[in-house]
Amino acid sequence: MFNTIFVYGTLRDPDVLSRLLRRVPPMKPARVEGYRKYFDHDAGYPMAIKEKGSVIEGALMTGIGSRDLSTLDDYEGVRKGLYKRITVQVLPAGSKTPVEAFMYVKGSSGDL
Repeated sequence: MFNTIFVYGTLRDPDVLSRLLRRVPPMKPARVEGYRKYFDHDAGYPMAIKEKGSVIEGALMTGIGSRDLSTLDDYEGVRKGLYKRITVQVLPAGSKTPVEAFMYVKGSSGDL
């Protein structure tokens, strides 16, 4: 089974994806409503937090297998609480129909 992930920061970088997954999965522009992206200057990377009326522009990454998902969870620090992986509704560019995808958001140990 393959998964779809909405990415908005470091996971959009082809060099990062090549290093982690040994390939660059297909991506197309997309957006998520109800979340805001901010850059944590101390940590050096972006995070997403829930915020009514906000929108994050990013990409919908497809073809993610369970092994890939585990690798990405480790990279994002899910077990450490830095990020958490949630399910969101994503609107692909040029479409009026949202699709369900995973997204990494600020976890319990990611301070603002």
